Amino acid sequence: NFLCRNITQPNLVTDSSGRLIKYNPRKNEVTVLQEGLSVPIGPAVSFDGSFVLFSEYSAKRVVKYWLLGPKANTSEVLRDLPGNPSKVKRASNVGEFWVAVDINVQQPRFTTPYGYKIDSFGNLLFVKDFEDHYYNVPVSVVQEYFGTTLLVGSRGENFVGIYKKTLF
Repeated sequence: NFLCRNITQPNLVTDSSGRLIKYNPRKNEVTVLQEGLSVPIGPAVSFDGSFVLFSEYSAKRVVKYWLLGPKANTSEVLRDLPGNPSKVKRASNVGEFWVAVDINVQQPRFTTPYGYKIDSFGNLLFVKDFEDHYYNVPVSVVQEYFGTTLLVGSRGENFVGIYKKTLF
């Protein structure tokens, strides 16, 4: 087990003990939907509730887990990424999502933060490089606000970055 403040530690070891779980507050019941995940982070449910996307930090990918329909209770790798993804957030347009991604170089230790915008099929729509403003600072969330603004945050730093539409 790892504490949130030690999020980089799982990247240094092979760990597939993560789970995707569902909580039913009416029944006070927890159900395990999927096991064997490599540090799952930041789930985002689709607008229609048919699937959930989440990132696997150590496996460097985004996974789609189907909640409804003919593929219900199955998952698929939606997109492999060049770095470690954090939270997945819905974008303003239906079927689009932002993923915070940190590309790490171990020797010397260096992080380049990005925002990846993907659609529900895993197609890459846009990549925003945050290195100019957040040199060597890991980014943990990229949230689109009304299609006009990107809010960028880091769990280890005291800032919120704001980008207007002309910059993304």
